[in-house]
Amino acid sequence: MKKILFLITCSILMFSCGLSKEELTKEVQKSMEAEWEKNPDNIIKVRSFSLIKKSDSEYSGLLETDESNRETPTIKVEQKYNVEVVTDGKEFKWEIKQ
Repeated sequence: MKKILFLITCSILMFSCGLSKEELTKEVQKSMEAEWEKNPDNIIKVRSFSLIKKSDSEYSGLLETDESNRETPTIKVEQKYNVEVVTDGKEFKWEIKQ
């Protein structure tokens, strides 16, 4: 009985320490926006971003943006991108696929 309680407790702790899908989505979006701010010539606004879990550590997502540049900010182009995310539950890496 003690072994079962120990295993249940360990399982709960392991799964509760990582980011939820919603938290991961928000954190990845923040990271993308911070990266885009490094290029002052382009203006990129996220219209929508969602992730789908592929495995314990891999997510696939769809990113929809409105993009323009500083010279012609009123001309916006809608773009869609596939995004791949890998995480260990606390840290992540993302990549936009063309």
